[in-house]
Order: sequence, then C-alpha cells, then structure tokens
Amino acid sequence: GGSFSLQAPSSSSNNRVFTLPDVADTTVATVNGITMHDVWQVTAQLSVSSGDNAITANWARADALNGVIGSAMTQSSGVFTFPSTGIYLITINGNYEESGSGGHNYAGFYLKKTTNNSSYTTASFGAANIAALGGGTFGFASASFTFDVTDVSTHKIRFHTIASGAGMTLAGSSSYNTFWAEFTRLGDT
Repeated sequence: GGSFSLQAPSSSSNNRVFTLPDVADTTVATVNGITMHDVWQVTAQLSVSSGDNAITANWARADALNGVIGSAMTQSSGVFTFPSTGIYLITINGNYEESGSGGHNYAGFYLKKTTNNSSYTTASFGAANIAALGGGTFGFASASFTFDVTDVSTHKIRFHTIASGAGMTLAGSSSYNTFWAEFTRLGDT
C-alpha cells in the first residue's frame, strides 16, 4: 500500500509517480499510452451517386480543430499512408443529406484496406436509411476497423461512399467535423 517517487537527477521538477502491485516479485511493464491520433476532414460538399465510389478529393488534416497526437497520416488522392507500423483504429463518420424526395434504402461508407499497395478489399461497412421526406432530410453513417499495419509501404486505407441512388450529398466543411476520418495508433504490431 505504500508509494515512493523517483526524481530525475538533473531537475527537481521532473517528479513521476509509479504504482506497483503489492506482490513479492513483480515486473513493471512500460506503458506509453496512445502515441498517435490524427483527424482528417472532407472540406467541401460531396455529391453521392449510386454505387461504390472512392472519396479522392478535398481531404484536409483537421489539426486546428481537433486534438492530434504524434505523427500525421499522409494521403494522396484519398489513399492514406500510416506514419509508422502498429495497430490502428480507423473510423469514418459523415452526415448525409437527401436533396430530393425519393428517399434511400441506404447511404453510407466502405472502409477499404490493402496489404499489397494494390488491391483493396472491404474491411468495414456502415450505413443509414434515409426516409422519403423531401429535401433537407439528414442521416448519419459511420464505419470503423482495427488494422494491423506491419508495413507502411504496403498497408493503406481508403474510403468509399455507397448509396442506393442519386440525389445525396455529404456535408463537408473545414469549420467543424461533419464528414471526417480519425486514425488512432493503439499500440505496437
């Protein structure tokens, strides 16, 4: 139940507190916590057509709006590259708007991955139903996936929209999160 502190010899302001289990013999693991979190937004409205369509334009890093930690993701034409190997939690979120009156059985996202920097497969899917209530009807969709990135040159992510018909928009903005992706490094691979 006792505690003690270790002080760095070069400064009295670097105090750290360590809590040890109350057992006779123990090994203390190194715990670094989350070392990387990055947020990207689509900054302009995106018209969504029917079918499966890659989101390739208007991506921008949202570091001024969100708390980010560590190295940034990079992207080219919607293909995201990881800054280091590790286990990553990836999430895409977006607000869809029905601009007509037909309604949609579904509107959402595919999160697609590659492990050979070439062929992409679906890793996650999320969608919402938007009722036929006329223009200005909104829905929210999200998809997430945990990716073991063992090689940053071959393991990449991209996002796709999916809708049951035309007449949909995604409300992009650079002022606040309305259509965004988050990348969090959870730990080592």
